[in-house]
Amino acid sequence: MHHLSSQHPVHNLFRLALAALIAFSSLLSGCVTGNAPKPQPYLREQGDFFMQAGIESYTQYNFALATEQFTQAKNFYSRFDDYLGTTNAFLNLAQVQLASGKFDAAKDNLARADLLIRQHDLKQQAIYRDMLLTTLYLSTENMAEAEKIFAEYDQILRGNLADDATMALLVNRVRMAQLTDQDFSLWVDLLAQQTNKHNNVQLNARLQRFKAWQAFVSTDATLGNQLFAAVLESYRHQANPTGLMSTRLEWAQACSQSNDWPHAAEHYEQALHLAMSNNHVNNGLLALNGLQFVYQQTGQSDKQRQVDEWMKQLKTSPAGNGDANE
Repeated sequence: MHHLSSQHPVHNLFRLALAALIAFSSLLSGCVTGNAPKPQPYLREQGDFFMQAGIESYTQYNFALATEQFTQAKNFYSRFDDYLGTTNAFLNLAQVQLASGKFDAAKDNLARADLLIRQHDLKQQAIYRDMLLTTLYLSTENMAEAEKIFAEYDQILRGNLADDATMALLVNRVRMAQLTDQDFSLWVDLLAQQTNKHNNVQLNARLQRFKAWQAFVSTDATLGNQLFAAVLESYRHQANPTGLMSTRLEWAQACSQSNDWPHAAEHYEQALHLAMSNNHVNNGLLALNGLQFVYQQTGQSDKQRQVDEWMKQLKTSPAGNGDANE
């Protein structure tokens, strides 16, 4: 995940969207730098302790605990006016909330981080902020705002990328091309070039998902199915539920676009099971929306009505109605 302790190595995880499908993936390691005020030892130790604990919880996909720990870290850093640690904690909180589909809360924490970034001219944090903002905009289908940020980074993303934040931005840029059907193959090729330079399992899995989609678009469903299946196996080996959810949703969408309704339904059902098992309401709603469309196309009105009822229940559940701003 994108660890931003004040001065330590970072572990970056970001989340992306596919049309109406929100799909997050991991990208590991990185570094941030900055000059923070000289800390009070106890408060610094406690802030760093909770920051590292939050990262560990996040890598284990325990988003609720990670949120608590990053909040604790932020509270300790802010007590001695460590603007760098506080900014990093806000960014990590936003990233956890994006990963769990809590977009309003993520937006609020990004706004708080932005104030500190601008006040103290934190250039590295600004890149992570922009990466997370594009994730938010793609996830909420605000393409115009995402495009503004990508325009600022266009030349950088076409060059040699050395840090995780710009690599994550490149992945988001590929996603933008996928959503808008503009220069998708060009951006996939650029991502492939960067992936060949970095030994990163998560980045390669993300590339393979793009290539699987590309295969479906070019009507090579056999290759697309093989690539999606290989990515699923990789995520299973990593015990990565967010990767599994994302891949199932993308695979289902690809099958839908190919009019392969039985397999589309199968992958949406698997995505729904994963979403509910991991308390991810937004991905659960996306899977139900997909199933609703499949049943509509195949004339299964009984199942369509059942899905409608499930959607009403999920939207009015405590998780669907009250946790979005946690």
